[in-house]
Amino acid sequence: MMKFLMTKIESVLIEAAYVREQKPVTWLKFCDGLKAEKARTHIPYQEAVAQAQAIGIPAKDVKYLLEFLRDMGILMWYDDDGLRDVVILDPFEFFIRAATTVICKLVTTEDDPTLHVTEVHKRCQKSHQAAWSDFMDRAVLDYDLLLALLQEWRDSATTIIRLMVKFGLLVSVVDCEDEHAEIEPTYLVPVLLPIATTSCFEGFETSSTCLFAFSVSKYFETHAKYLTSDQIAKFGFLPAGFFSRLLGKLVTASLVTSNINIVALKLSRNEALLIFGNQQFFIRECPEAKTLVLHIEGGNPMAVQRRVGDLIQVECVLYTA
Repeated sequence: MMKFLMTKIESVLIEAAYVREQKPVTWLKFCDGLKAEKARTHIPYQEAVAQAQAIGIPAKDVKYLLEFLRDMGILMWYDDDGLRDVVILDPFEFFIRAATTVICKLVTTEDDPTLHVTEVHKRCQKSHQAAWSDFMDRAVLDYDLLLALLQEWRDSATTIIRLMVKFGLLVSVVDCEDEHAEIEPTYLVPVLLPIATTSCFEGFETSSTCLFAFSVSKYFETHAKYLTSDQIAKFGFLPAGFFSRLLGKLVTASLVTSNINIVALKLSRNEALLIFGNQQFFIRECPEAKTLVLHIEGGNPMAVQRRVGDLIQVECVLYTA
C-alpha cells in the first residue's frame, strides 16, 4: 500500500503544471532575493512587486510568480481579500507556530495524557477565565482570548486569523439573530470539539442515507456505481483530520442558510447534527468503515447531498494542495 501511495504521489507531482512549465530565469533570481530576507518572516505585497520590477519582472506577472512559488512550497501568498497584501516568506514562524499556539492539546484524555500547555496558555487561563472555560468546554473562542493567545504575533494577528479561517481551522460564528450588531467575532475551533460519547443520532428521523468514500485508486472510478464495504476497506482511506476541516465549512453553511444560532447545532469532533435551510441532516465520521455517513431528513434529500458533496469536493482540493 505504501509503495502504491508513493508511486501515485510521484505521478501527480510529475503531472503538476508548476513542475512541467518553463519559467523565466528572473523568477529564480527573485526567489534567491526572497531567501536572502532571513531576518523577516513576511513582506508587503508592494515590496515584492518593487523587488520583481528591479530585476526586470513586469508588475502584471508578480501575481503569477507568487502563485507559482506558493505551489512550489517556497512561500505563502493568497489572492484573497485581507490576505493579498502580505507575502509570507517563513510560513512556519509566521503562521504555523501561531496556529499551533491556539490549536494544541490543552487537556488530557484517557488514551493520551500528554499536554502542550505553555506560559501563554497559563496567563490566558487566569486573565480570561470565563472565555477560557468556554474554549475548553465547547471549543468556542472569544476574540479577546484569541488575540491574547496570539500576543507574540500581535502585529500580524489579523492576517493569521484570516488564514486560519481560510483553512477551516477557525469558523467565524455569526449571531444570525442580530447580524447588524457591532460585536466582536467569536470562533469555533472544530478540531478541539469534544468527541461524542453518546451519539446525537438517537431520535433522528432518517429518510435517506448516503456514504462518502475516498481513494487514490482508479478502482473507484471503474466501479463507482457498485462498491461493497470490503472494496472500500481495501481501496479506500479516510483522510486524517479531514472531518474536522469539513465540519468548519458545514457549520458556516448551516449558519448562513438557516438563520439559527450555533448553540442550536449539536457538534462534536466525530459527528454533527446540522441544518441547511429547514432541512436537518446528521453526518458522522466512520474510521472503521473508511467513510463519512450522511443521514438526511425530509422529502428532498438530493439538495442536501449535493451541497455536502460540493463542500467535500472543495475540502479535497484544499487537502491535496
